Amino acid sequence: MNARARLVAVFSVASLTGVSAIFLPFAWDGSPMRATCSSEYGLWKFGAPFFLAILILGTSLHWIISGTLSKLEKWIAYIISISVACLTLSLFITSPPSDFSEWLMLLATIITLAIGVFLVIRSLKIEKLKQFSPIMAMQTAYLGNCVLCLLAFRDDLEIGAYCALVTAVLYATQMIIISIKKEV
Repeated sequence: MNARARLVAVFSVASLTGVSAIFLPFAWDGSPMRATCSSEYGLWKFGAPFFLAILILGTSLHWIISGTLSKLEKWIAYIISISVACLTLSLFITSPPSDFSEWLMLLATIITLAIGVFLVIRSLKIEKLKQFSPIMAMQTAYLGNCVLCLLAFRDDLEIGAYCALVTAVLYATQMIIISIKKEV
């Protein structure tokens, strides 16, 4: 197994915490799974993006095994990423920020997404990183939602939130390391 595969494999296995975060209580005894299935208006918008952890893990493992992603797989990853980022930002459209802390949540979410988009676009310009950019795009969308949820529910975080935080740190670390090394 080459260095690229080892690095991605370690982060992929470690990101299983993101998959477990879907089912563990995030805040108020509610998990992202429960929020996604909830009939409460708009709550699913907070929970659904956490399911990206499954797609990120699956796509990463597929990429490690095959060494490449097809054009269709790349396009699906980009479309899902853009959709999830828009879903996350739509929370601020349906309920505009009303106080300083909500404005900070919006700003933190936008900055997280902007940095991720910058790294994805940058990776598209580097031949060695092109294959990994769809995974980085999904990680960016996950990070944006995770930052928002961690800030929005900061007073009532439970084990699922900490699992999501570990996953977010791992995704961000992976994206930074790969961007700095300019190779995967």
